[in-house]
Amino acid sequence: MDFRPAHLPTLSTCSYSDLRRFAGIFLIYNKNRYLGMPRRKTQQPEPLKRFKVDGVEVEVRDADTWLIGRGLHKQKDWELKADKMLESVFPDYFFPDPFSTGQLIWKEPRRDAHYMRTASSFAIEMQLRGFSEPDADDDSSLRKRSYQHVMKHILALKNAVEEENRSGV
Repeated sequence: MDFRPAHLPTLSTCSYSDLRRFAGIFLIYNKNRYLGMPRRKTQQPEPLKRFKVDGVEVEVRDADTWLIGRGLHKQKDWELKADKMLESVFPDYFFPDPFSTGQLIWKEPRRDAHYMRTASSFAIEMQLRGFSEPDADDDSSLRKRSYQHVMKHILALKNAVEEENRSGV
């Protein structure tokens, strides 16, 4: 292909697809598309403890050693709030066994008091307990994210308690 100026197509002779192909070629060959300086890598805090379990590296972190990144602080704030909701819900469903010391019993609440049966009733209960902003009308985060998180952990705890009670340990 000859690239002398006489053989190059003019803008008036190029079709729309030719311009798109030209733009694609430009982006492929011009890898440095950004004029600004690249960001430095964020220095992550060291974990409290690091060890391996079955070949998988495990890091133990607390609030002071969380990973730093875009939006991670909001995610951690939500996780702490969801854990507080779980702590609030736990005593309503698990009771100490009167016949065994240190054992728990899963007790299904009455239907009218069973707020974990639907996401909407869970959201209403959490709003009454003060887990949402008083002036906020939107409970979609409680219904979509928090309910799923709390329900998953309640069911896992229920299964663990029933398994422990069945095994007689």
